[in-house]
Amino acid sequence: MAETHPGASQRAGRQSPRKWTDADDAELRRIFDRGDTRADACREMDRPNSVISRRWATLLEERANRTLPPIELVRQADEMLKAGRPTAEISETLSPKEGTDDQTPDE
Repeated sequence: MAETHPGASQRAGRQSPRKWTDADDAELRRIFDRGDTRADACREMDRPNSVISRRWATLLEERANRTLPPIELVRQADEMLKAGRPTAEISETLSPKEGTDDQTPDE
């Protein structure tokens, strides 16, 4: 007969927690960016809400703090893309210059 350990009945049917990995972070971000819900993430990743909710809140906060470039820069980048300019050049156009609040060159 198998020996029973103290607390074995409490643990019966419960799986030990899986460690959260970088791959899990990437998968959660993919689900978030796709526009799915937190419940969708729990189902798809087979993780409880208690594990997903804190990380989901972080993604929501990141999205809220994200600033968009001015529309003029977006239009400029679109024109550059249509003209076949390199993506590195387009990306540089959209990136804020260090030490400035706007996208205008120093005079």
